[in-house]
Amino acid sequence: REFSLFKGDLKSSVLSKGRSQIIMCGLESHVCVQQSCFDLLQNQHEGGLVQSLHIATDAVCSQRESDREAALALLASSGAICTTTESILFELVRDGGKDHPSFKDMSSIAKARAARLAAVMEGGLGVDAQ
Repeated sequence: REFSLFKGDLKSSVLSKGRSQIIMCGLESHVCVQQSCFDLLQNQHEGGLVQSLHIATDAVCSQRESDREAALALLASSGAICTTTESILFELVRDGGKDHPSFKDMSSIAKARAARLAAVMEGGLGVDAQ
């Protein structure tokens, strides 16, 4: 796949580090993200190291929303786990709960994002809080 990032040095690095869970974000959901995810899912289906692929749906984009939505639907039906950045962050610290060393940082990120979203909803910033 021409636009996949899961090749060459990056693929070697991921596989050599023993990464079995991948978090994906990026630009052009329907091209680069989609092709990279298909390569990662192929690795998973072939019994490779990759066991789960999580796509941060609020951290991927396309020029057209319809392209983004179509790519996410196709990837979800192909076996990717589509979720949000905040869900992923809290999943990373779930075993330690509030006692996890990174919980406070994760919580601060989530609160700051929620405050930005509230400001947008009130018309205060005029930008997308994603």
